[in-house]
Amino acid sequence: MHTVTKVLVVFAAILCVVLSALTMAYAVNADRITADYQAESTRRAQAELAATNDAARQRVELQTKEDQLSAANTQIAQLLTENRRLAGEKTELVSRAMRAETQQASVTDKISQLAATNQTQAKIIENYSNEVTSLRDNELRYRREQIQLSDRIADLSSQNEVLEQNTRALQEQLTAAQENQQATAAGIVSPTARDTTPRVPSIQLDGRVTRVEKSAVNGDTLAQINLGTNNQLKDNMRLFIVRNGQYLADIIIVKADQRESVGKIMTYGRAVDVRVDDKVTSTLK
Repeated sequence: MHTVTKVLVVFAAILCVVLSALTMAYAVNADRITADYQAESTRRAQAELAATNDAARQRVELQTKEDQLSAANTQIAQLLTENRRLAGEKTELVSRAMRAETQQASVTDKISQLAATNQTQAKIIENYSNEVTSLRDNELRYRREQIQLSDRIADLSSQNEVLEQNTRALQEQLTAAQENQQATAAGIVSPTARDTTPRVPSIQLDGRVTRVEKSAVNGDTLAQINLGTNNQLKDNMRLFIVRNGQYLADIIIVKADQRESVGKIMTYGRAVDVRVDDKVTSTLK
């Protein structure tokens, strides 16, 4: 019993010594431990702050990434929508291209038909033109024939008038000759026995009418011409007045000068309008 107590006392003494050592060690290391603890607390607080900042930064970056992802998803959705739209437009364009090809084929057929129609119309127009040309040529030929016939009729009319005038002159000469013959048989010289029949120049004469006027004495129509005695023209000579080849009237010279002459216009009852610049000739063709 005492041994156990002694052992316990010894053990307690040892424990006291160890506790003292520990107390001394604690006392020695308490400040260092406190400082280390404070430093560790500070490092922990800094670490927590850094971790908090890192977490906040990560959250910001995560939010940024999420925003970027959302934007990317939105862009992808827009691209998909645009792709679908382009696909629809492509389908529509392909459909239009097919319709255009169909229309082109139709237009080509129509062009071929129009070309054939144009050729037919060209042939019709050519035939019509040839027919019109032929009709025009026939009309021109007909008009030329009419003009020639009119000219021929006019020439024949002029010749007829000349023949009538010559016949009338011959009748007058015959009457004058008969009167002279009767007067000679009776022994009487008649004033009409003198030769008063207008004479035709023996040479070819061609001139122009330079003036036309009415006589104030007897109302006869007188004309001045640019022919005279220098052209072997004399009083009581007969010339013919024509216009454009058409006979108009006779002119009997009543006064012949060297370069000009005045004559009486004989129309023999016809309505004739003699004008300045009408032609005067000694023969009728």
